[in-house]
Amino acid sequence: LLDPHLGATLQRINPAISSETIAAIQSGVIQVMVTATRLNTVIRANAVLSSLIKELKKCADGGVLNTADKAGAVASLKLKAGTAADILFSQRHYLDEPTRTLDPRFLVFEFVF
Repeated sequence: LLDPHLGATLQRINPAISSETIAAIQSGVIQVMVTATRLNTVIRANAVLSSLIKELKKCADGGVLNTADKAGAVASLKLKAGTAADILFSQRHYLDEPTRTLDPRFLVFEFVF
């Protein structure tokens, strides 16, 4: 994806490969990488939201009794809710919404990290 001459590179490796096959390979790799990055986002959000729900249940069940515990619980709830919102609403830098174009450099970066 990062090779600006991907088609030529693949045809040098395999002269029998067609342009349609190269396009299909590139499209398939992009689809897998986008799916994997989105799945990772869902997994991270699920972990944070599960922790948030657990903490909310603890508060609802009377697990927070004194003022110091309440202040700590409120701070923890705010942090977890904020983290969940950040994960769910983070911008995907590899996709330019207005032009609907994809920058493979940013996609590879997000996929790797």
